[in-house]
Amino acid sequence: MKLTLNAYITSIHPKDRNKFNGYIDGLCSGVEDDELCVRCEAKHDSYQYVLIRGKAIFEDEQAIGIIASVESLMARSNHLEDLEIALEAAGLDFWENNLLTGEVVRTATRFYIDELGYHESDVVSSKEDFYSIVHPDDVAKLRSAISHHMAGETKDAGCEFRIKSKAGEWVWYYSFGKILDDGYGERGERFLGVTYNIHERKSKESELYHINEKITEQNTLLEEANVHLKEKESALRESQQILKFALDGAGEGVWDHYFQTGTNIVSSRLMEMFGLKTQVGKDRYEFNDWSEYLHPDSIDSTMLAYESMANNRSKFYNVEQQLRSIDGSYKWFLTRGMVVEYDDAGNPLRATGTSVDITKRKRMEELNACSAEILEMVAEGKPSKQIYETICLLHEKMNPGMHATILALRGNQLHHVCAPNLPEAYLKAIDGVIIGPSVGSCGTAAFTREEVIVEDIASDPLWGDYKELILKHGLVTCWSEPVIGQDGNVIGTFAMYFDKPTKPNDYQLNEIRNASKLVAITMNRENRES
Repeated sequence: MKLTLNAYITSIHPKDRNKFNGYIDGLCSGVEDDELCVRCEAKHDSYQYVLIRGKAIFEDEQAIGIIASVESLMARSNHLEDLEIALEAAGLDFWENNLLTGEVVRTATRFYIDELGYHESDVVSSKEDFYSIVHPDDVAKLRSAISHHMAGETKDAGCEFRIKSKAGEWVWYYSFGKILDDGYGERGERFLGVTYNIHERKSKESELYHINEKITEQNTLLEEANVHLKEKESALRESQQILKFALDGAGEGVWDHYFQTGTNIVSSRLMEMFGLKTQVGKDRYEFNDWSEYLHPDSIDSTMLAYESMANNRSKFYNVEQQLRSIDGSYKWFLTRGMVVEYDDAGNPLRATGTSVDITKRKRMEELNACSAEILEMVAEGKPSKQIYETICLLHEKMNPGMHATILALRGNQLHHVCAPNLPEAYLKAIDGVIIGPSVGSCGTAAFTREEVIVEDIASDPLWGDYKELILKHGLVTCWSEPVIGQDGNVIGTFAMYFDKPTKPNDYQLNEIRNASKLVAITMNRENRES
């Protein structure tokens, strides 16, 4: 017996009707498929997602009816409105695919229209439409990343690829996606994620690659000439010096390492990268004991690359490493080199190479990864307390020695909701403080609705009545950013404390502002659900 529900079917979105009919047929056939998510007609000619839970009634092994409940998922869809606020701030766009139907439920529209120049009518509606504008060389690796994730071999699907713009140009993007489970620990049909533009980064990498190719080619030629024509050694070294001047002009520091003595001779540009003083007219400096400047996390990879070159297992040296500058802060460097001189026994004598500051790129990658993780937690409906703690800890990891805190504004008082590493005594002392024009960094930021940067708490008038509470705990700097709610009002603050006077750089300002927007999303959801 086949049941018909024509009256209800007409209210279901046309693209979901086949799925609905299949669900009903399955129930009538005895299949225990207890729930289905479809779009159903709502007011004002719109559709909303509903969750149907049904069970067939059988008599003499024939289905004679169906009992079902329908639950609106409108509250869940409101999460997407929250995500829109942070997506634009973080440079991300959100998408969702249905794995069963192949339908593109939500397209990364902003990129298609604003960046790639497509019209709304051009936006893809299926994955095959999408693959048609992906660069042919990238389709296979994109399909592979998705198939490995669908097979359960990877926890997520991430891939770099190129998309053709309306004007016919290829633009680089990175997509990060994940299949959400069905609520029972099994993989569901929803595949969603974020996409962001990496074209500028890829262009820079390409430029660096070609520059280093030229450097490698030039050094190889120099080495061959040195082996066969030792009498021209001075001329070759002069050519190397010219090359180093050119690299300095391009923003790269140059170094020479002598294996027998352990001596390093570096260019003035590299000295400046570390914040060290240089002399006018002098370009070569002795800079030894590099290991003292290495970040603990970079020691193993750096030593492995160096020992491989020193022991003649590799001619080349290539490593990304964190090094401490003179002010105590750490910077990321991409350091590349090669052995250019050997003794008669074939042992390396000298290596030469370049170092370029890639801190900005690395910090942006960390920030994008942080934003993607928080947005995923919001999309999955994780508890607010867990999201707040993750925001604080991720930003503390990006800024060693920093202590993050999130405060909620209730009435005219600030209350701590998360501060994983601030002293408990300090938190108790200021909890419930009334905001005002001179109430520390957070109280002032909440009152003025403006970012407040205090580099020296001891001398700043904003901290007049409160400085002793924090100074005794060894924290001397506080930056605070107001958290603005969906209605445009201040609903809290996000702050960073440091144990030494610190002035924020551009990427740190970007990080605190981005964190404020992520906190706003979570607080908006929390306020709406309370």
